[in-house]
Amino acid sequence: MRIAVHVGGERGSEVAAEAQRHGHIVTRVSGHPELVAAFAERLVDVAIVAGDAALSVDLLAPADATGVRMVVLASTVAQRRRLTRLGLHEVVDARASWSVIEAALGRAPGNSAEPRSFSAVTIAVWGPHGAPGRTSVAISLAAELAMLDRTVVLIDADTHAASVAPALGLADGAPGFAVACRLARSGELTSAEVTRVSELAGAGDAEFRVLTGIPHSSRWTEVHPENVEAVLAECRGEADVVVVDVGASLERNEGGAARDAAAIAVLAAADVVVAVAAADPLGLARFVRIVPHVRDLIGGSLITVVNRVRASALGARPREQAASALARFAGIHGAVMIPDDRPAFDVAMLEAAPLATVAPRSAARLALRDLALSLLPPRADHAPRRRDRRRVLTPGRR
Repeated sequence: MRIAVHVGGERGSEVAAEAQRHGHIVTRVSGHPELVAAFAERLVDVAIVAGDAALSVDLLAPADATGVRMVVLASTVAQRRRLTRLGLHEVVDARASWSVIEAALGRAPGNSAEPRSFSAVTIAVWGPHGAPGRTSVAISLAAELAMLDRTVVLIDADTHAASVAPALGLADGAPGFAVACRLARSGELTSAEVTRVSELAGAGDAEFRVLTGIPHSSRWTEVHPENVEAVLAECRGEADVVVVDVGASLERNEGGAARDAAAIAVLAAADVVVAVAAADPLGLARFVRIVPHVRDLIGGSLITVVNRVRASALGARPREQAASALARFAGIHGAVMIPDDRPAFDVAMLEAAPLATVAPRSAARLALRDLALSLLPPRADHAPRRRDRRRVLTPGRR
C-alpha cells in the first residue's frame, strides 16, 4: 500500500519506519499543498495525518475525489470531537501502536466487493413543509420492520433539518450519511463501511442501523445525487429494508437545486414513497398542492399517510373529512390514517426511543404497525421482486 505520512517530529519518523517495515511504500509530506499534490498525482492510497493539522473539508474533498483514505492521529479529546464533526471515523490515538493504525487503514483501494443480488425494499418518507411528522413516521417504520425480524437501515437524508439522530438519542456529530457518500465517491463504500459509520438504535428486542444526517445546514454540499444512489445500492445489498427520511423541499431551480438534489434522487430510486400529510386544513392544503409534483418525481409507488388525525382540527368524523379532501382535490383514495396521540409521541421524544418501545398499545403505534405490515418485504435471500412504477397504492393493494 502507498502511504503518505503527514505527521511531524519523532512520531512521524516512527510511523513512517513502521509502515516501511511492514512492506508499505511511504512518502513523507510536510504540508497540505504537498499532500494535495500527492492526491492529484495518484501517488498514495492512504494518508496518515496528525490531528493537530488544520484539517478541513477543503482537504477532505481532494482526498475523496481521488479515493485516498485518511487516518488521523489525535492527541486530545478536543481533536477527536472536531474530527468527528468533520465526519472522519478513522481516528486513532496519537501514540497508538502500528497494529492499531494499520487496522484503521482498512481495505486497499481497488478491491471490489462481491456482486450481490438485491431483494431489499427502499422506502422514502416525504412530506411537505409544516412538520407533518415525516421523521416520526420514518423512525416508526424502521422500528416496526426491525421488530418484524427484518434487517433495516434508516437513513437521514434531510439536507435542511436532519433530526433522526436527536430523536433516537444518537450522537449526531459524525454525519454517517455524508461519510457514506464520501466513501461512495471514492469507490470504497462496502457493507462493512456502512456498518462502521452507522449507529445502532433499539426497538424492543430488535435493532436497526442508522446513517445519521448532516448536523449543520452548511454541509449539504457533501451529499451528491450519484453518491446517494450508490449508498442506497450498498444498503440494499445487505438489508431487507432501507427507510430514508427526506426533506420537504424539492426545488430544482437555481439556489435550491443542489441542496434538494439528494431528496429528489431518493424519491426516484425508492420502491415506495410514503407521503405524509398533516391532518389539519393547512397541512392538507399544502399536501394537495405539491403531491402532483411528487408523483412526477417518484420511481415507485405512492402511499399517502394522514398523520395526527383528530376532531379538534378537522371537526366531527375527521377521518371522513380528510379522506374527502384528498379524494376531491388530489384524486387520492384509501389513504392511511394515523390517529392523534400527542402524549405517546411526547414520551417517545422525551425518551429518545421509537413509539413502539414506549407506547406499544397506542392507537397511533398500532396504525403504524399495520402500515409496516403492508410494506413487509421478502427476506434478503429471496429473489428480487418486480418494481411497479408510478402507481398509487391503497392499503392492501400492493
